[in-house]
Amino acid sequence: MTLGKRHMQIAIVVMLATLVWNVYRSYWGGSSTTAAVQAPLLASVGPVPRADAPAAREVDPATIAAPPTVDLRAEPAWPRDPFLAPGESRDAVIAEAAPDPAGPDPVVRSILYSSDRRLALVDKRVVKIGDVIAAGTITDIQANAIVLRAPGGEIRRIELSRIASVSPAAEGVTRSK
Repeated sequence: MTLGKRHMQIAIVVMLATLVWNVYRSYWGGSSTTAAVQAPLLASVGPVPRADAPAAREVDPATIAAPPTVDLRAEPAWPRDPFLAPGESRDAVIAEAAPDPAGPDPVVRSILYSSDRRLALVDKRVVKIGDVIAAGTITDIQANAIVLRAPGGEIRRIELSRIASVSPAAEGVTRSK
């Protein structure tokens, strides 16, 4: 079914008739049904002040109770952590996320070394001094190596990888003719 010009005309006429009816009922033709529905609502709110009535009593700000003090340095005393599943503990999650100290050395692919900026591409991630990777914390980026402090405290220097450019034939890729 396609909507044509006639359908649009009918929709516009219905909208205009609805608008006229609602304006009429709101301003000139209020019914007893509307008053019966609004009466309990108005009773629960209380009397509506008139424009000529005296202003309501003002509240002195000094009489308002102060909010309770909150110590932001202490952890909140929640019954459980909302970010953990029931029965799961924060210690188990931290132990699970701890890096493996016996893992392989990270691969340093590239180093950007200048007087104002030092970045390195380590394990497909761009890092700067102070960033934490799986092997430890980056403490220095030198021209051809990175220096990192492992979780155990030992300081390690990892040289820039010398990856030779690999030809397609060396990768086992053959080209069809």
